[in-house]
Amino acid sequence: MNEANPTVSVRGAGDELAAKGWVLHHGYLGAFPPNSPIRGLRLRWGNMQVGEADLLEGLFPESRFNSWVVGEIHILDQRILPNGRRDHFEQNVHFRNVLSELAPLARDLVRRCRSSSVRRNWLRQFEQGVAYIRERNKVLRQAAITKAQRGRFQQEIEQRLLKMEKIASHPTLEAESQLLCCRRLKQLRGSLAQVLAEKSQHRRLRTLRGPQKRLAQRLIDLIYEVSPSQTSARMIVEKILKRL
Repeated sequence: MNEANPTVSVRGAGDELAAKGWVLHHGYLGAFPPNSPIRGLRLRWGNMQVGEADLLEGLFPESRFNSWVVGEIHILDQRILPNGRRDHFEQNVHFRNVLSELAPLARDLVRRCRSSSVRRNWLRQFEQGVAYIRERNKVLRQAAITKAQRGRFQQEIEQRLLKMEKIASHPTLEAESQLLCCRRLKQLRGSLAQVLAEKSQHRRLRTLRGPQKRLAQRLIDLIYEVSPSQTSARMIVEKILKRL
């Protein structure tokens, strides 16, 4: 089986064709709903499905990944027969051979699911970094914190950018995703450079005298330090600045 030809052929003990089927390769973004009619790698005999979607779960190194898969295997070997309840097959050497031949397919599907999960986790962390930097850029653009706090924010942003650069070059990401991440990093760095080039303070702070200004800025610093949400803190600070 490969990407261009996602069909599955299973040879019997005598090299005869024992089963044939297909697997639908998709994004492997997670498990299908329990009631989905396409969920799982299924077995068919003639024109009838035998068992439920979880019949082949035991072949998967991690059984949960069977629910991420879409595929059907049609039994062709006439020596392999469903049991009386049609919920499984009669256990014999020919059926066990089919299971043995399908085991590498199950391992490959698990690998695909894991790779997809890892990629999505890295991209999720990258998106969190984008939101983190954009929010701190807004705080810097607000120009109300002290110079020391501004330096700490800049250092935190640089550290996050370095982590995001490592994510952008991670080998598990596809080339297209890497390119998109690199473009967004370039945009974020450009935006940060513009913000850091602005040296002026908030217009309301400029109306305050030295001690008053230092007290107001220290209070603003504390709000950002103790608040669990930078967005909420920025909105509170904006309201305070309007009242100065």
